[in-house]
Amino acid sequence: MRSFDDRSVSDELFQNNILDPRDACLTQHLTREDFDYWLRQLPHDKGPGDDELTYEIWQEAPSEMKDALYQVMNQVVQNGKMPTSWEGALTTLIPKNVGEGKILKSIRPICLMNTAAKISTRV
Repeated sequence: MRSFDDRSVSDELFQNNILDPRDACLTQHLTREDFDYWLRQLPHDKGPGDDELTYEIWQEAPSEMKDALYQVMNQVVQNGKMPTSWEGALTTLIPKNVGEGKILKSIRPICLMNTAAKISTRV
């Protein structure tokens, strides 16, 4: 057994270091308890995607908004497909150092996905 975030996972799931995406452990219904746990674990001060919803917004959202996200997450887990509105990302350039935004070797790209899509990859 392996332990992740105080949860035990069978070693059989990791045979040959390959996960079978059809394994029942990976496609089972997401409990509300697990969903709430993962929502609380999200980091702060991370950039949102083009939906402009930060992790903090999801964590402090009204219960109706969290309920809607929970229902969609279960569909994603069971069907293996994300909503098309979650596809894509916003790519932008940020300077490595303050004041060097116009020096090509001093900028780096970052890719900002919608936070709902990022949350679905964590559960």
